[in-house]
Amino acid sequence: MHVYCDGISYQEIFELIRLFFPQDTMEQCYDKALVDHQSFLCVEYEEKTKMLTMELNGEKETVKPEEHPDIAFKNQVKKQIYRFLHNKTGISLPWGILTGVRPVKIVTDYLLKGKTVEEMDRLLTEEYLIEKKKALLALYIGQKELAFLTKEHLDKISLYIGIPFCPSVCSYCSFGSIPLQGKEELLKAYFIKLLEEIKIVGSFFQKLGKQVDTIYVGGGTPSVLSSEQIEKMFQYLDSYFLTENVSEITFEGGRPETLDKDKLMTLSSVGVNRLSINPQTMNNKTLKRVGRFHTAEEIENAYIAARNIGFEAINMDLILGLPGETLKDIKNTLKRLEKLDPENITIHTLALKRGAKISEFYTDSQVIDSMMDYAIKKNMENGSMPYYLYRQKNMTGNLENIGFTKPGKEGVYNIEIMEEKQTIIALGSGGISKIVFPDTGRIERVANYKDVYLYTNQFDKLMEKKLSAFNAFYAE
Repeated sequence: MHVYCDGISYQEIFELIRLFFPQDTMEQCYDKALVDHQSFLCVEYEEKTKMLTMELNGEKETVKPEEHPDIAFKNQVKKQIYRFLHNKTGISLPWGILTGVRPVKIVTDYLLKGKTVEEMDRLLTEEYLIEKKKALLALYIGQKELAFLTKEHLDKISLYIGIPFCPSVCSYCSFGSIPLQGKEELLKAYFIKLLEEIKIVGSFFQKLGKQVDTIYVGGGTPSVLSSEQIEKMFQYLDSYFLTENVSEITFEGGRPETLDKDKLMTLSSVGVNRLSINPQTMNNKTLKRVGRFHTAEEIENAYIAARNIGFEAINMDLILGLPGETLKDIKNTLKRLEKLDPENITIHTLALKRGAKISEFYTDSQVIDSMMDYAIKKNMENGSMPYYLYRQKNMTGNLENIGFTKPGKEGVYNIEIMEEKQTIIALGSGGISKIVFPDTGRIERVANYKDVYLYTNQFDKLMEKKLSAFNAFYAE
């Protein structure tokens, strides 16, 4: 599909257009006279007349975008493009014109400005063109999240620590995780630099008197670290950051083969009070198919061991849309999890990313939608309610990821990372720190190198750049 834009940013509308043509490759063109009109979309906005002209394969429509006091003009343009493409293709998008990661953030921002729930419902369905059931879901979660956006949390910082190594790389994953086999020396070198970064960055924020609110150790699979490495990492965190009042420490255990009794006891001893044990599916055939070398029974055993050691908040991740899975498979997975009764279940929709080995795989959007509807219904019947939500590019069915929680077991870090109201400092390769200025809502990003080799070999240069940025922001 060739797309020609004039008078409007191609980047502003690209993601929306792509959702109407999920099987096509989008290509921006700069001269519409040279393009074959059999696979061609033209979008032109004339500032003088305020008119928007859209043309798809020779069929043209011209409209004047409406003005709305609560909706940015670019979104009014997207609204008209959505209606045009919906009429031409028959496709409806569950999240309307929204293409970003954080749809619930729109809700909380408006609610903080004094909008009522009724006003928000109208805005979401009539202006953003969001499907009614998704609008109600966003409204429910937005109201839940407001309770956590307090001064007590927002005056502190949270930490993200990335361990980008896994026992093996799943076929659906393209996060850049490194399979550990044969890379043990690289992990050791990486870990040494990570400790250095904790010392350097922690000392900076300790001098500022910044208390740490929550800590999240993610990956990859952080539990590939040895018990000794885990103890050392938390010793450094306690020595160089102000961690005495940390309310929550989350650790992604991920794979059961990395969670023996000794490691679980170590995690408990260093203060981890939220543990993720992530099956993705409880169907053994699927686990084998996607390259996870463990069984559903091993997941259950790891869960029981964690419970016996005393973990009172366990999350389990599931993915809808894995190769070959049907609604029957999802029902089986949720039935097995129901018996375990974890405090949190996070339902992911498969995101087909460019680097994933199964990027050719495609599941019908109606099938995925029925899986998500069933997962929502079943979790709520079991006393777990949705409390955070986010979206990703290339999600099957253009759906979402939803975190469910038992009462009082919400993951605060998950809410903070979605709402972007609290400063979060990221440590390790691929981490992006976000400095939030609460008075204005401004966010400044400071990125670490994504490549592990670059992070390790160019570490001093990276730290110099990172501290320079932090000094500039906190001098304001």
